[in-house]
Order: sequence, then C-alpha cells, then structure tokens
Amino acid sequence: MSQELNNLFRSNPFGFARANVLWPGDAEGVNGLQPNVSTGLFTAKASVASGESLFVLKGEKRIWSCDLERQNGRVLLRKRPGRVDAPAMAIYYLPWSKDQLLRTTLRRTRDQAQRGAKAAIAANPANAMAMPAQDTNDPDIFFTAGVNGCMVAVEGTREEPTVYHCNAISTGGSPMQAALEARDAGLAQNRIDAKVNWMSTRLTTMSAAAPKPAKGLVQTAGGRKATIQSDYMLLADGNELGAGQEAQWANIQASIVRTIGLQRQSDKRVRIVKSLGTIFGNRSAGQWTFYFQKLVCYEIWRKTGTVFKTWQQDQGNLWYPAECREFWPNGGGHAV
Repeated sequence: MSQELNNLFRSNPFGFARANVLWPGDAEGVNGLQPNVSTGLFTAKASVASGESLFVLKGEKRIWSCDLERQNGRVLLRKRPGRVDAPAMAIYYLPWSKDQLLRTTLRRTRDQAQRGAKAAIAANPANAMAMPAQDTNDPDIFFTAGVNGCMVAVEGTREEPTVYHCNAISTGGSPMQAALEARDAGLAQNRIDAKVNWMSTRLTTMSAAAPKPAKGLVQTAGGRKATIQSDYMLLADGNELGAGQEAQWANIQASIVRTIGLQRQSDKRVRIVKSLGTIFGNRSAGQWTFYFQKLVCYEIWRKTGTVFKTWQQDQGNLWYPAECREFWPNGGGHAV
C-alpha cells in the first residue's frame, strides 16, 4: 500500500494522469441488474415507458476505499466499497453494467444534516498522513470503471455534480468490427453515434423523471456534457489499427518514439495492440472538474537475421498515456 503514491496523485491529479497510466479495471461490470429491482449497491428507479430503470448508487455505497500501486508500467487502483482505512484514500466510484445507465451524485452522504430522517451512515476514520489533507467522508477524487465504448456524462453543479456511466453494447453494432473487419471508418463512427444517441435519449428522460436536486448553499451551474468512445480510445485490437485511425496513431506513435528514445527506427517499430480509456475527476477549491485519459497498449518489434530479415517482438504489454483532457465543465465534452 502506498501513502506516498496516493499523496502524489492527489496533489496534482491532472498532471499525474498526463504522465502515468491510471488503471481502474472492472472489465466485467456489475451483473444481475433487473428493471425496477434494487440491489445491495443500487436503488432502481423506473424512469421510462419501456420499463427500463435508472440505477442509483446508494448513499453508503458511493464512497470507496482506494490505494494506488505501480505494476507493469501502470498505476492500478486497488479499490473496494466500504470502510476507508489509511493509507488508502477515499474516492467516489461508479461501476458500469451492460445496457444500463448508472448514476451517482458527488456530495457528502455521511453528513446527517443533509440526510434528514434517513439513517446515519458510519463515518470513515481520518487519515493524518494524507497530503493534501482529505476528509475521508467527503472525497475529492472520482473514478469510473475503465471504459472501452461507454459514455460518461456529467450534469448539475460544480459543487455537487451528478455523473452517469452509460452503456449501449447491444445497440447499433460494433464500431470496432466496422473499423477492423469492414475497414469502414464512416460506418464505425455511425455506430458510435447511434449508441450515443440511444444513451443520450434515455439519460435526458431519466434525469427529468428522477432529478437529483442540489443541497448545498453555494452552487455553480454546469451544463450537461459527456465523453464518448471516439474521445478516449483508438479503434485497434491485436496489432491491427482500425480504418480512420491512421492519423491519430501516427501522432501517438511519434510521441512514444520520442518519449522512449527509440533509435534506428528502420530496425525497430512501435505497433499498437489495443486502446482503452480512464475517466476521473477531482475537486479543487470546492469545484469539480472531469477528465478523460486516452491509453494505448503497444509493442516494440525489431528486425532479426542477417540476409533474410524478419520482424520479431522485442518488448510487449507496454502502456502509454496518449492524451489527458478535460471534458466537463469546459474542455471538449459533447453536449448530450
């Protein structure tokens, strides 16, 4: 466990993410969510005529314990819901689930003054070694599960934003398949747009049907914005780059070459393996800002042999933070 690494990240989350691969994990998502059926983590709210439900993290489940750990070129989030004990830091965390919209609002859920008649929630112990100081019952860091096609949207105020993790895997076909197998960049983007439209329509309906009013005295308005697949990842898989991704990859590839100081490029090549995204937010001076991190996994290949040269993998499973950018409330977020 690493108090030092946790402190380093919290001292400058955006700067840290520009230089480090943040890995929240949770590729499997949350299973077993059923319309109008609440679970231990979520309260189901029926919101649209089709019977689909919006799933809202329960107050006591919004805050997770998280400890950062360096492993194989990535910074892993060792996280779990429940009590936050030093040296772990407190974070707000939002998982994902297939074809569902999950929601959480970032505000003090352990403040009894805001809970009214609701039962009190056990407080987390203080961490005297956290620098900067952190109230473990009022996190200043937010993460979602890792993303490879989901839309993450934020609305509300900068003091108490509401975050949605939206998934539409069964809608519109696979953008990856269109880019890799069909070699059709236009079709790939059309499929992304179809998913975004499906998710945006439901988000708008659910937001209006189950609003989350702000409770704090000071509120700074922020419009609804989202980050989508074409923002935070390239369409690439298994050493194959998708159609329409060539210019992006050329720029990232050149940046990797400069960063690692690769020499004699005629004998060595950087090849992309896959791409994913990480979404995080941090609160500074009482106001939240949200970012996406575009990540690529790559390999280094080299020529071998003397007369008949062939390409052979030299290094593999290398990760690179290709881009880190704000998407809410400013930056390049999409209005949805």
